[in-house]
Amino acid sequence: MKKHLPLLAALIIPSGHPDIEITNFAMVEATGAKRSMELNAKTAKIYQEERLTHLQSLQSKVWSGRGAIYSIKADSSVLDNLEQDFVTDGKTSISTPDAYIFETSNIKYTASKKMITGEDKVVLSPISKLSIAGQKFYLEGVGLNMNLNNDKLSILDKVKAEQDNKSTKKLKITSKAFTFDTYNSNGVFSGNVDVRHPEYKMQGQTLSLNFRPSASGEQKTLQNMYLEQGKKNKVKAIIGTTTFRSKGFRVTFLENGDLNKSEALGSAEATLEGGISIKAEKLYSFSEDGVSKFRMEKSVEIRTTERLAKCQEAIYTPSTGEFQLFDVASLSDGSQNLKGKEIIFSTKDSFLKVKKASGDIEKSKLK
Repeated sequence: MKKHLPLLAALIIPSGHPDIEITNFAMVEATGAKRSMELNAKTAKIYQEERLTHLQSLQSKVWSGRGAIYSIKADSSVLDNLEQDFVTDGKTSISTPDAYIFETSNIKYTASKKMITGEDKVVLSPISKLSIAGQKFYLEGVGLNMNLNNDKLSILDKVKAEQDNKSTKKLKITSKAFTFDTYNSNGVFSGNVDVRHPEYKMQGQTLSLNFRPSASGEQKTLQNMYLEQGKKNKVKAIIGTTTFRSKGFRVTFLENGDLNKSEALGSAEATLEGGISIKAEKLYSFSEDGVSKFRMEKSVEIRTTERLAKCQEAIYTPSTGEFQLFDVASLSDGSQNLKGKEIIFSTKDSFLKVKKASGDIEKSKLK
């Protein structure tokens, strides 16, 4: 046992013999009828003059401001008898209400503020015996801050996260910091966020995650995440062979963790195979009957190697090379300039179809 514990130098185990020694120690703190903390230990050595208690094999429960229970275990800890603060020394685990466990060392619990803090490496993982089928979320970093007044938990530096599912495809995220709100089931990665997955890559400054609601004591699964950049810059996302740039980028997941759809929002741009570029306020990727497609909305501009198209709404099917333009669509290729209520053309052949057409049109190219 170290003589000087981290985080709270005042809690130093006295060198002399304890005034009282208790086996199977138990203590309960409550405000009115509501419990705020339980402490259990294999042995407790009480030093009355110093107002300290040395606890071996600590098992503690701490109630948050909303009534959620956090369980803390440590081989050794020291309790401030007056303030009811305690620090742990060495390996420490903290189980959360949503079936995850933090593993770290040398934490401090400040009872008056309902705060748990730590400076060492932290690893977050699912509690194995409570695991549910589907996704599993793992995270590690340095430094811990848990505010039990509002159930917000933070990893302060060097964050690495991994989202696992039944398949071999894993989502990996790195950032400077991470904050999670267990009550509202959302988290935020902040600072140089980098997202890696076999099917997509993303880069930005802030990544917000929302988890599906679950029954009490069950692990939550990732529902969607939204990436943002600084005020003047755009986030970057690569899905397959398509590169997106926009003010924000949202990815939605199926319950098994697979990608459902993606959305580039705000001055969105995309670069596709074959020299095709797209601009729109909203740009979605989705799957319809097993076929991957893109949907564009508001101020849509499409440039191919031969044509420039403009409209308010469009759908592109990469497998066929077909564009469907809607809502006052226009198409020009140098030799012709036409408008229509709906225009369909292909980048893989000469197919061109116009509904309610007007303009300079070469009729031989229409079907």
